Amino acid sequence: MPYVFTEHGVLQAANVINSDLADKVSVFVIRAFIEMREIILAQQEILDKKTKVRNTEAEANNKISQFFQDIKPKLY
Repeated sequence: MPYVFTEHGVLQAANVINSDLADKVSVFVIRAFIEMREIILAQQEILDKKTKVRNTEAEANNKISQFFQDIKPKLY
Protein backbone atom coordinates (compact mmCIF):
# COMPACT_ATOMS: atom_id res chain seq x y z
CA MET A 1 0.00 0.00 0.00
CA PRO A 2 1.30 3.47 -0.80
CA TYR A 3 2.04 5.89 2.01
CA VAL A 4 1.41 8.99 -0.11
CA PHE A 5 -1.38 10.42 -2.20
CA THR A 6 -1.34 12.23 -5.49
CA GLU A 7 -3.05 15.58 -5.82
CA HIS A 8 -6.11 13.83 -7.23
CA GLY A 9 -6.01 11.13 -4.57
CA VAL A 10 -6.17 13.73 -1.82
CA LEU A 11 -9.24 15.26 -3.40
CA GLN A 12 -10.91 11.86 -3.74
CA ALA A 13 -10.09 10.96 -0.13
CA ALA A 14 -11.56 14.26 1.08
CA ASN A 15 -14.76 13.50 -0.85
CA VAL A 16 -15.06 10.11 0.82
CA ILE A 17 -14.28 11.37 4.32
CA ASN A 18 -16.93 13.93 5.16
CA SER A 19 -15.43 16.18 7.80
CA ASP A 20 -14.18 19.72 8.17
CA LEU A 21 -10.69 18.47 8.97
CA ALA A 22 -10.56 16.37 5.79
CA ASP A 23 -11.62 19.41 3.76
CA LYS A 24 -8.99 21.62 5.38
CA VAL A 25 -6.23 19.05 4.98
CA SER A 26 -7.13 18.37 1.34
CA VAL A 27 -7.04 22.11 0.54
CA PHE A 28 -3.68 22.41 2.32
CA VAL A 29 -2.20 19.43 0.46
CA ILE A 30 -3.53 20.55 -2.94
CA ARG A 31 -2.03 24.02 -2.36
CA ALA A 32 1.26 22.35 -1.45
CA PHE A 33 1.16 20.39 -4.73
CA ILE A 34 0.50 23.61 -6.68
CA GLU A 35 3.36 25.43 -4.95
CA MET A 36 5.70 22.48 -5.50
CA ARG A 37 4.80 22.41 -9.21
CA GLU A 38 5.51 26.16 -9.49
CA ILE A 39 8.89 25.74 -7.77
CA ILE A 40 9.85 22.88 -10.09
CA LEU A 41 8.88 24.95 -13.15
CA ALA A 42 10.89 27.93 -11.87
CA GLN A 43 13.92 25.71 -11.31
CA GLN A 44 13.58 24.32 -14.83
CA GLU A 45 13.48 27.85 -16.24
CA ILE A 46 16.65 28.70 -14.30
CA LEU A 47 18.38 25.58 -15.61
CA ASP A 48 17.34 26.43 -19.17
CA LYS A 49 18.73 29.97 -18.82
CA LYS A 50 21.94 28.61 -17.30
CA THR A 51 22.36 26.21 -20.22
CA LYS A 52 21.79 29.04 -22.69
CA VAL A 53 24.42 31.19 -20.96
CA ARG A 54 26.92 28.31 -20.98
CA ASN A 55 26.31 27.72 -24.69
CA THR A 56 26.77 31.41 -25.43
CA GLU A 57 29.96 31.44 -23.36
CA ALA A 58 31.29 28.39 -25.19
CA GLU A 59 30.56 30.03 -28.56
CA ALA A 60 32.37 33.21 -27.47
CA ASN A 61 35.37 31.17 -26.27
CA ASN A 62 35.49 29.34 -29.59
CA LYS A 63 35.42 32.61 -31.52
CA ILE A 64 38.22 34.05 -29.38
CA SER A 65 40.31 30.90 -29.82
CA GLN A 66 39.74 30.99 -33.56
CA PHE A 67 40.72 34.65 -33.67
CA PHE A 68 44.01 33.96 -31.89
CA GLN A 69 44.73 30.99 -34.16
CA ASP A 70 44.13 33.18 -37.22
CA ILE A 71 46.19 36.12 -36.00
CA LYS A 72 49.13 34.17 -34.53
CA PRO A 73 50.83 33.45 -37.88
CA LYS A 74 50.41 37.07 -38.92
CA LEU A 75 52.18 38.28 -35.78
CA TYR A 76 55.25 36.17 -36.53
